[in-house]
Amino acid sequence: MLKAKSYLETIRRKPSILRSSLVLLFGGIVLAMTQYVLLTRHQFEEVSTRFQELADRLPGQIAARFDAHEYGLLSARGALVAAGGAQGITRGKFHEFSETLNFKDNFKGARGYAFVRRVPRASESDFLAATRADGQPGFSIRELGAHEGDRFVVQYIEPEDQNAAALGLDIASESRRRQAIQEAIASNRPTLTAPIRLVQQNDAESFGFLFMLPTYVGSASMKSAEKRSDTVSGIVDTVVSANEVLGSLELDKQSVALAVYDTTEKVTAERFFTSKQFDGKALNLLTTKKVLLIYGRKWTLEIQATPAFFEQFNHLNGLYIGISIVFFSLLLAALTLLLNLN
Repeated sequence: MLKAKSYLETIRRKPSILRSSLVLLFGGIVLAMTQYVLLTRHQFEEVSTRFQELADRLPGQIAARFDAHEYGLLSARGALVAAGGAQGITRGKFHEFSETLNFKDNFKGARGYAFVRRVPRASESDFLAATRADGQPGFSIRELGAHEGDRFVVQYIEPEDQNAAALGLDIASESRRRQAIQEAIASNRPTLTAPIRLVQQNDAESFGFLFMLPTYVGSASMKSAEKRSDTVSGIVDTVVSANEVLGSLELDKQSVALAVYDTTEKVTAERFFTSKQFDGKALNLLTTKKVLLIYGRKWTLEIQATPAFFEQFNHLNGLYIGISIVFFSLLLAALTLLLNLN
C-alpha cells in the first residue's frame, strides 16, 4: 500500500513519466486503427477486383453460347438452300441434316432444330396434304390463339420424338413468337424471342426461347428489305431451354450466383432464370448488374458472390490484428511506466 502511494506521488511530481506511457498506449491504438483500416481496404479491393473480373466475363460466356446456336441456324439455312429451298426440303432430308449437325454435343441448351413453313391461309389444304404424304399422316395445324395473317407452322423438328408436342404448331398464333418472326424478317438476322413457355417442356415454371432465322424464295430477295416480307418461305429455328443453356455455365466453380431478366421492354423486367444459389434477399453479399444486348433482346444480369467465393481468400482478420497491437501497446506502456517508477 505504501509502495502504491509512493508510485502515485512520483507520478504527481513527474507527470512526464505517465505522459510517455500514455503516448505509447495511444500511439498503439492509432497504429491498430490504421492497420485495421488499411488491411480491410486492401482485402476488400482484392475481393472486389476478383468478383468484378468474374462478373465482366459472364456476359461474354452467355453470348458465346448463342453465337454457337447462330452457327447452327446459318448451317440449317445453308442446308435448306442446298436442298432446293423450302420446296425441296423433306422430312428425310431434314433428319439427315440434323444427324450431321449433332446439336446435342455441339449446342448446349438446344432442345431441337425446326423448319417452320410459312403457310398462307389459302394454301392450308395443299400444305396439309403434302406434309401428310411426307411420312406424317396424322399431321394437323394447332394454334395457341386466334390471329390473322399467314401461319408459320412447325413442319419438321429434330429430334422428333422429344419435340412431338411442337409439330404442327402455328408459332405466329402467339404474340411473342409472332413479334420475333416479324423482327427476324425485317432485319434478316438471327433473332431471339422474348422468354416463352415451351410447349415441349413439362415444367410449367421454366422459360425458353426460339432462336430464329428466316428463309426466302431465292437468295436475291434476301438483300432487299422490300421483298423479304413477300418472299419469306419460312423460318429455321432452334428451341433453347433457359435453364439448360444458362445452367451449364458452371457458376458453382466460379462461386457466383446469377439471375437474368429480360428488360427489352422499358416498363417490365421479367426474370426468366435464377441459379440455385441466388439469394434475392441478400444484403451483405457482393453484387453487380450487367446489361447484355443479344440478338434483338436486352437482358440484365444480376450477379452475386456466393459464400464459397469469400472462402477462397486466405485473409488475416484485421480486427484480431488490431486488438493484438493494442494489447502489446498496453503491455509496453505499463512496462515503461514501471521502469520509470523504479
